[in-house]
Amino acid sequence: MVSSSRDNHAARGSPSMHLDPQDAVAELRRAEARSRLGTRWQVFELLLAAVVVGGTAFVYHAYREHLGTWIWIAAPAALIVAVMLGWRRRAVGRREARWTRVATIAAVVLTVVSMTVLSPLVAHTVKWGAALAVLPALPSLVAAARLVFR
Repeated sequence: MVSSSRDNHAARGSPSMHLDPQDAVAELRRAEARSRLGTRWQVFELLLAAVVVGGTAFVYHAYREHLGTWIWIAAPAALIVAVMLGWRRRAVGRREARWTRVATIAAVVLTVVSMTVLSPLVAHTVKWGAALAVLPALPSLVAAARLVFR
């Protein structure tokens, strides 16, 4: 009967019990590389969210008559990019997932606040549109920076 090398490892016990120091270091480096790769794709998702909510707030405040065009173009494009990023995304830690969740909720809340509460208080000019567009994008940018510089 032919057995695989995996079966041979299983018969001898856990392979982690038989790692020499070089193999252990190599395995740690591989795990670290996978973790960095997962973090990179998560940062891309956060930056995409920042562009979408910031762009939506900017168009709403500065060029409100073009908001429908922005939504017809940006929403499907962002959805396609998000799906592509989701396919590439790796598993991430609980802390990173919590940062992303908090940033997403804060971005949505600040987008609504920007469009409903702050909108009547400012003139609809490019200058104010740019200023108010930064507000909803900020949580995603901060979370992305925390992930990159941790």
